Amino acid sequence: MVAEVSKLAPATDGYEKVVLEIEKYRDATISVPMLSRLLGVKTTTINARFRREGILPNTIGRTNFIPGEIALSLADMHRHALKGWPTLHEVSRLTGIKTGTLKARCEKGKLEGYVDLTKRLRINPAEVPHLSIDRSTPPVQPASRSISSMVNRPFSGEPARRVAQPKPAPEFTRAPASTPFVLPPAPEPRVQIITARDYGLAARTNGTATADFSEKKHKEKHKERKRGALDYNPESPFSISQCSVGKTVKYEKYDGTILKLIPDPFNPAIKVAFPNHDEPLMREILLRVAR
Repeated sequence: MVAEVSKLAPATDGYEKVVLEIEKYRDATISVPMLSRLLGVKTTTINARFRREGILPNTIGRTNFIPGEIALSLADMHRHALKGWPTLHEVSRLTGIKTGTLKARCEKGKLEGYVDLTKRLRINPAEVPHLSIDRSTPPVQPASRSISSMVNRPFSGEPARRVAQPKPAPEFTRAPASTPFVLPPAPEPRVQIITARDYGLAARTNGTATADFSEKKHKEKHKERKRGALDYNPESPFSISQCSVGKTVKYEKYDGTILKLIPDPFNPAIKVAFPNHDEPLMREILLRVAR
């Protein structure tokens, strides 16, 4: 089989046939659909290259026409595909080598490859039988029928159609047991306490500031009581005549503010807000008062 693969007949040079056809339009223009049939490339791919390279074709009706010189340059870019060179994926499927490995070898100059008009990487079929996965294993010998079908591909002037091949069933292997990953402990956060000295103020102890605040709050409560704060007792409520909007009402350990008076002749009440109450439902309630 090795001898049969190494003595392959040269590929049918479809590139020369295409050049001879395009030479007829060297001094004229050729339509993009005809060029598409000759090269085996979609018309949309050719028109997209015109837009990228700033080429303005001559449009008649809905058909684009380009000079023969430009058509020859496009054929030259696609010559390896016309000569029957296999694509990167075809070689990978035949040899079992990953596409990334083959591409890296082409970039390093260890494998001859060229990019065609459709941006596909084409590899020299003469080097395919000598490819191997690594140095320790012998080269993988692909089937002679597959290689010959790629190299001796006849040129018909029509785009080649790719036949879908059945994919092999995946082989499931058990992954080796690995050591569980342990997350390292988080570093201690750096906490910087900003004091009055950082702002250029005199330093004050926390005890003094707390004592001053408590004393000030006590004095404000004492003044508020003197202004006529009401102590609410549900058993003997005070009269509504003593109430006014904004007046302070003390109920149990909470201080509230009268929001609204309800002077009902039979059931008078007041609406009081206790913003600091522990129960949210008790922060705004109606209290029954006397007439």
